[in-house]
Amino acid sequence: MWTNYSLFVRLWLLLCAMILVALMASAVLLVIYSRAQLLVEHEPGSRVASQVAKAFNHALANTTDPDGVLRGFDLGLDNNEGAVTFETTADEAAGVASDNSSASNVDGVPAWFVRLLIAPNLSDRFPIYVAGQRAGDLVFKANLSADLSERWLTFIGILTSAVILAIISAFIAYFTVGATLRPLHGIETGLTQLRAGDYDVHLRCEGPPEIRKSCRELNDLASTLSELSSENTRLLRRLVILEEQERRDLSRELHDELGPLLFAIRANSDALLEGFEYSKRDNSPAAKLQQAVEALQHTNRRILDRLRPMHIRELGLERSVTDLVRDAEIRAPDTRFELEFNIGLVALDDVVANTIYRSVQESLTNILKHACATRVRVSVGFQQSKIAMSVVDDGVGFSDGTALGRGLTGMRERVRALGGTFKFGRIKGETVVSCLVPMTEVAEVSAPS
Repeated sequence: MWTNYSLFVRLWLLLCAMILVALMASAVLLVIYSRAQLLVEHEPGSRVASQVAKAFNHALANTTDPDGVLRGFDLGLDNNEGAVTFETTADEAAGVASDNSSASNVDGVPAWFVRLLIAPNLSDRFPIYVAGQRAGDLVFKANLSADLSERWLTFIGILTSAVILAIISAFIAYFTVGATLRPLHGIETGLTQLRAGDYDVHLRCEGPPEIRKSCRELNDLASTLSELSSENTRLLRRLVILEEQERRDLSRELHDELGPLLFAIRANSDALLEGFEYSKRDNSPAAKLQQAVEALQHTNRRILDRLRPMHIRELGLERSVTDLVRDAEIRAPDTRFELEFNIGLVALDDVVANTIYRSVQESLTNILKHACATRVRVSVGFQQSKIAMSVVDDGVGFSDGTALGRGLTGMRERVRALGGTFKFGRIKGETVVSCLVPMTEVAEVSAPS
């Protein structure tokens, strides 16, 4: 339960515990000291009362009228209203006891406090004898009203001081903990930003030296992470550019080397078909060769288009994405395709445009292969000063825990390389592939030729 308390409550409870212990120790010392002091103050009066009782017994033993002497002595004590009284045996039989009566009725002092201080019986009784018979007791009880009032005020002062100290401790704990936690809240906010990938963190270094040191360390960490993130983004973007360069080189090789060879084979097959009449039949070797060459040429054009979609720069991203959707409609006539494209006349960076194009291309390819969808929605537009792309289908989806394939993994890496975010999942029975790509995250680095 202690671990659930806040730092302020913990500190305040510790201070209150210290004050309570000090209060209890002061109360115990007060009781012990007061009892000892009251006994010391009571002893002289008790000794005098003992001597008075001894002299009075001697006087009663030597007088001829002990009853008269006894009555006169009792009357003198009553008129004196002192600490010494005479109590007859008849009074004692009737239960008229006066021990500690005055001490228990001190004005302003509770009875429990009186009993606590004078637990020992501070009244002394000395027997008085007449003709060898006990006639009563000479009772001595000191007047402790002033002493008890003084000690009660002392106790009230200690208790009041403890309450005031507890209140002061609460304020001290509140302001101390508040001054300590404020920079800690800043550190918590900075760590949250770092975890979210926002490295633009600069905290004010305030508070105790230990916390200021932690703030400086966090600022240095944020600066280092920001530099590493910028460098990592730059390298990833360069990697994407190099990948595009490699695709262009490969497409050029296919176009320049494989294209003429296929054209030569096609021309020779045509010559064979014209030179031999029997070769014009569909099942002839020359006809089959011509069909294979046509298939190879079609496949070569499709590979070239996937490696390097030249029409993006010529026709623009909107027309290129529209052609992708139309091609998907031809390949899946039973599926309804919807396209929403709204980026205006903004000129996109080639790397960003290619990333959006390939993301749509890969998403539609996966849908046509695996989804069995009846409706597909493709959207490209602006969102928070970034290019947003999403492809949503109502197909069969995927099971939980399914790992991303090579195509989606490549898409995610390209998007992250440009400083964007990539998402893939099921939302309300639909499969959603989306990404946000900054338009100008890092200046483009030219790839070597």
